[in-house]
Parts: sequence; structure tokens; C-alpha cells
Amino acid sequence: MIEYDAIGQPEFERFESIATKQPFGVCGKLRREVCGTTGIAVPVFEVTVEGRGFRITIQDKVVGTFIRLVRIVASNERDAEVRALALVRTEWEASPNARLNQGSAPRLRVETVAKLPWWHRFLGPRRGYIFAPDENE
Repeated sequence: MIEYDAIGQPEFERFESIATKQPFGVCGKLRREVCGTTGIAVPVFEVTVEGRGFRITIQDKVVGTFIRLVRIVASNERDAEVRALALVRTEWEASPNARLNQGSAPRLRVETVAKLPWWHRFLGPRRGYIFAPDENE
């Protein structure tokens, strides 16, 4: 049940995190209404995704491997892996790199998953790809 203050506004307990000063949870409902408590923090993971099996030319060099670091909000590591792979695949397909690709679509795999401390929320997400020549060439 939601309680109201003197002017008819719903009262709620704010998140305890400084980084998220919003009264609403992930689903957009008041925190007390959803779970009856406050302070539930959804972890943030940094997932390193590796892509192989493509061929593009960058500055007169053929590359066939990339690393992409993505920051994912998820309830657990497995969910973070699935979301990271989907995000990188979608980004790749929409990027100019996909049009320049002379090989097949990249085969993606997760290298590492790390749960980030709370203060990483203040830093901006990492962007872009780190390309390298394919080891088979």
C-alpha cells in the first residue's frame, strides 16, 4: 500500500545509492509497492566479448579479431553474458564494420565477466572496438 503526504504526493523511500536517486525501480513502480523494501541494488558487470572470423582492412592491415568491453546491468553473470553477446552482435550488424567485412560474420564469445564496484556507475561506459590481426594469418 502506498502512503501519501500532506499534499497528496506518494511517500516512498529512496534508493540508498547516491548514483541512482530515483524513487522508481526497474519496472517503473514505486519501490515500496513492488517489493516492500528499499536498497535493492542490481549489479553492474563488465563483460569482455571477443569476435573472430571476419576480415576487414584498417589502415592497410587486415584484421580478424576484436575485443569489445561492455557494461551490462543484470541480475547475475549468466544474464550479463547473454545480454552482452546480444548487444555486441546488434552493434556490429549496424556498424560500418559489418559493411566493410570481407569474411563471415564474427563468431562471438565471452572472455571475462567481472562484477563492478558501486563507484563505477559514476564513470562513463567504454566505447568502441579493439582490433587485432587474426592469429591464423
